[in-house]
Amino acid sequence: MGNSPSTPLVRVLVADDEENQRVGLSKMIQSWGFTVDTAFDGQDAFDKLAQTPTHVLVTDLMMPRMDGFELLKRLGSQNTLPPTIVLTAFGNIETAVQTMHDLGAFWFLEKPIQPSALKVLLERAATFGIDSEVPVFVVGMPRCGSSLIEQILASHPDVHGAGEMVRLRAFFEMSEPGDRPIADMALERLRRYSPLAARIVDKDLCNFLHLGVIHRVFPNARIIHCRRNPLDTCFSAYTKLFAGDFGFTYEQRELGLYYRHYHALMAHWRSLLPPRIFMEIDYEALVSESREETRRLLQFLDLPWNEACVRFFETPRIVNTASFAQVRRPIYRSSVGSSHSLRPHLRPLIEALGPLATRDRP
Repeated sequence: MGNSPSTPLVRVLVADDEENQRVGLSKMIQSWGFTVDTAFDGQDAFDKLAQTPTHVLVTDLMMPRMDGFELLKRLGSQNTLPPTIVLTAFGNIETAVQTMHDLGAFWFLEKPIQPSALKVLLERAATFGIDSEVPVFVVGMPRCGSSLIEQILASHPDVHGAGEMVRLRAFFEMSEPGDRPIADMALERLRRYSPLAARIVDKDLCNFLHLGVIHRVFPNARIIHCRRNPLDTCFSAYTKLFAGDFGFTYEQRELGLYYRHYHALMAHWRSLLPPRIFMEIDYEALVSESREETRRLLQFLDLPWNEACVRFFETPRIVNTASFAQVRRPIYRSSVGSSHSLRPHLRPLIEALGPLATRDRP
């Protein structure tokens, strides 16, 4: 866990119906520096996990209302199961292992609990926060089609579209090598948007600058690079009055030079990031073959097909980008080649883009 596993940034939920053991465990775990919450049975634990982001679950198996087996099965079916330490009095735990084999990261600890063994397992379980597959980062240039991709994904019942999480980017900009608390804070901030979603989409386009840090902090997070014809992208960005990070879009030459630097950096990331977590999708392909490209997106995120994703324009959610109106309409192709007739007026941009200006796609 970086410099020290004992950090209040790691939240542990202790679920046990025996009050003495529940209180004793919570005090002991708190003494090691973890933040601790308690639950008196499986149903109480299920409710609290739905309300508060939790890094590690410590649970007994034999509890009233909802026992540990049912608790873990329900969490597993919703893809919300945190790394878990199972406390068991069984001399032979083969049944427990078989039942929960496919649900997640598990460790088993027999009663009576040995404090040193529990501490080792807690430290190991807490490091699994960085292995989360919950984060999805959508990156690219402004006006590349990223809002459309987020809207498609956010229409899936297992996905939450969080928009542009600029504050999350601040964690990646401050990260130091091996700085485990950064991962804890970033995952906790993500979970504030949706405690239960299997995937949470951050559409902060400027994260393309930090993909190396992001992959180190979240090695299993998916990264989706949205691409569009370079001249169409830059022309569309030039027509908008952006605030914040996109001041480079106000002048054609500066915009073209920025695009070239972005293009070179993305080529670098493409050569380094593993294909299992990095994919690229072209706007032109998305609007011409929307069903096929949507299926490819969902497969990349290990999500089942859902028809709502191709009817994204019916999804009621707030979109705070320049594309807020477009995502309320079915797929259309009129923006493809939008810069072609205006090329005589875009000479500074075309000169700055150089060879990229003549490409149909990046």
